[in-house]
Amino acid sequence: MIKKFTVKVDPSKLGINTVVIVGLEVDPTKLLETSQKLCDFEEIKCVATSTGDHMTMTEIWKKLERTNKTKIRENRTHRRSKENLPSDNFRNN
Repeated sequence: MIKKFTVKVDPSKLGINTVVIVGLEVDPTKLLETSQKLCDFEEIKCVATSTGDHMTMTEIWKKLERTNKTKIRENRTHRRSKENLPSDNFRNN
């Protein structure tokens, strides 16, 4: 009987050309709410809370249409996160 198995996906085989790990500092009172809302983004494949350097870690998979520096910088901003999450969820350090 099989009790457990693991599948390791190669993002490039799915057309994904960018995988980033992003650590976020979040207001501790909004940690659970923020983490749950981050799970709603299709591009975010993993959300984890931590007691380490960052309170929330995300793994983001994204297919970038253009790979010039300007487009990459635009895609790495948190514009979409800021639009969908209340700004008071993030701590200002």
